[in-house]
Amino acid sequence: ILGDESTADETFSTSEQAFVKTFLQGGGRLLVSGAELAWDVDYKGSATDKDFCWNFLKMKYLSDAPGDSSGKYYRAETIPGSPLGDISTFYFDNGTRGTINVKWPDVLGHTNGSSGFLKYTGFDTTGGFAGTCFSGVFTGGTQEGKVVTLGFPFETIIAESVRNDFMEKILTYFEVAGEIRKTDDLAFPDEFRLYQNYPNPFNSQTTILFQIPKTEHITLKVLNLRGEEVATLTDRKEIAGSHHVNFDAGQLASGTYFYQLQSGNFRATKQLTLIK
Repeated sequence: ILGDESTADETFSTSEQAFVKTFLQGGGRLLVSGAELAWDVDYKGSATDKDFCWNFLKMKYLSDAPGDSSGKYYRAETIPGSPLGDISTFYFDNGTRGTINVKWPDVLGHTNGSSGFLKYTGFDTTGGFAGTCFSGVFTGGTQEGKVVTLGFPFETIIAESVRNDFMEKILTYFEVAGEIRKTDDLAFPDEFRLYQNYPNPFNSQTTILFQIPKTEHITLKVLNLRGEEVATLTDRKEIAGSHHVNFDAGQLASGTYFYQLQSGNFRATKQLTLIK
């Protein structure tokens, strides 16, 4: 989630592009959102940037805003038959709802196997899309990965309930929805379980969810590729139920790490990717 981008900010550095490529080539699932993202990476980018945009973000720049009209379009809706299913029409911030004024939402084109699934309300899709998605093996990849790219910042979508519904559709498309349940469903778990962190890859902060079936002392630690502990997130007795921990990796270098939940004879480990 990149927010409001432009050529004044380097949206994806060379090293970040390398991390994302490796992640997607290995079967990763990635959500990318941000205004002027396509403008910076594709329209104003180098040949390498354009290749990354077309073959990994799976979109191309068409215009700087629908109809090149600044501050006019603040509403989006899914296209019939969308791979992500039906998402109710929603608004994103015009500067009055506490985030930013998304007056230059990118208009995206689909590329190399991707499809447009989201449109700006009132703007014909012959001119482009508000969001694209792709499922398949990426260039140089070995496993099927997925990417969803939005031409506006996800966090500017108005109403938390709408954002949650949209994210649920994205996670279902990413085929990780089976690991994400509502809190009520996790109130009385019958087994230990460690979930994939979200977002992943992430920039500085991410959330880790886990569940335990009984009150017990647990540890949740982050390890580097050498197996060395770099952070302890929890080391105490927790009551039965679902728990989440916010992990701030601001002091760590970009790269791949592991997080490990342990309690008695139970141990589970998952991988996370930090991109700065």
